[in-house]
Amino acid sequence: MKEKINLPYSHMCNFDALYHAHIKARSCKRCKKPIVKFEFDLCYHLRELAHELETKKYKISGYHRFTVFEPKRRQIQSLLYRDRVVQHVICDDYISQYFSKRAIYDNSACRIGKGQVFALNRMKKFLRSHYNKYGAKGYFLKCDILKYFPSLSHRVIKERFSPCFADPDMRDLFNYIIDSHQTKEEFLDRYGIPRTIVADNGYGKVKEFPIVRGVPIGNQTSQIIGMYYLDPVDRLIKEKLRIKYYSRYMDDFILIHHSKEYLQYCFKEIKKMLEEKLLLKLNDKTQIAPLKNGIPYLGWNLYLLQDGKILMKVRKSTLKRFRSRVKFINKYHNTPIIDKYRILCILNSYRGYLKLGNSFRSYQSIIKLVKTATLKDRIIDVDKKLLED
Repeated sequence: MKEKINLPYSHMCNFDALYHAHIKARSCKRCKKPIVKFEFDLCYHLRELAHELETKKYKISGYHRFTVFEPKRRQIQSLLYRDRVVQHVICDDYISQYFSKRAIYDNSACRIGKGQVFALNRMKKFLRSHYNKYGAKGYFLKCDILKYFPSLSHRVIKERFSPCFADPDMRDLFNYIIDSHQTKEEFLDRYGIPRTIVADNGYGKVKEFPIVRGVPIGNQTSQIIGMYYLDPVDRLIKEKLRIKYYSRYMDDFILIHHSKEYLQYCFKEIKKMLEEKLLLKLNDKTQIAPLKNGIPYLGWNLYLLQDGKILMKVRKSTLKRFRSRVKFINKYHNTPIIDKYRILCILNSYRGYLKLGNSFRSYQSIIKLVKTATLKDRIIDVDKKLLED
């Protein structure tokens, strides 16, 4: 019998559990107005939340919707702070560890000890191993899901995630959170995402059934769902297709193989599973290409050279975003819009990111754009200390 999440629903109503979730939820955001208001009468708000959960009267207060444009245009649906506290209890105490330990090793998103740097280092390791066996010749299959979070099927999520809860009350709460948001039909039609599926109605007749899609990008539960939703594809690639060099970060995944024909077969199998079982579509970024062209992955291009060396160059689109941000800093550095500490944090984060690969000149070009002399001197001093160490 499959092991289930045995933590009872009563844990959700526990004041201590909600308080610890609040401590995590407020991290690095304590100065924001909603959190200040929540903490002003903390005991009252937590006891009210515990009472609502205990009496099964808890309702999500609604979503605040806004659009971000970096690294690309996305609509974000953000919960009110009290609902984020509930999300922390569900994720941290119930589902995070449960699904993380059931995912494959090279599923890198939203897991403790992993992330983008882990995925990039694994990809470098795969390229070295491939070179030792087959040389610099070979191919890669890059797959990307069309509008991943807005396309996730509620029915598939409930079938795969809900049975993992031993407590039926916990299962009902999880299903309620899933049903609290769905993607608008106009959005699905704009990108050609099917709103119905043709299937047997159970009486020997074929009928069209509607597909309810979409999980909010701003929800913490959505990150865990997104991490594990494609696990059947991971199992197909690793266990049936036997692809040794495979890495996935959320909906972005790469397969490396010496045979182009075999990757074409893999592509057909992956597409079939995505469309028939997970009700998803691949987008136009999906491609099979030679390794010499460079693997586009997580904002970088990784090249396997003829002598076996691996060159990791930052993508032009990523560099363009960094430069536009520096121009913004130059314009507003002497105004209250952005303080000097925040500017240093931004520039230091760019330095740390670009030093992951072979992008020293790109880093130097960004530093040259900084017009504030004091900031530039402080950054250069940090670089000199790092070189001395």
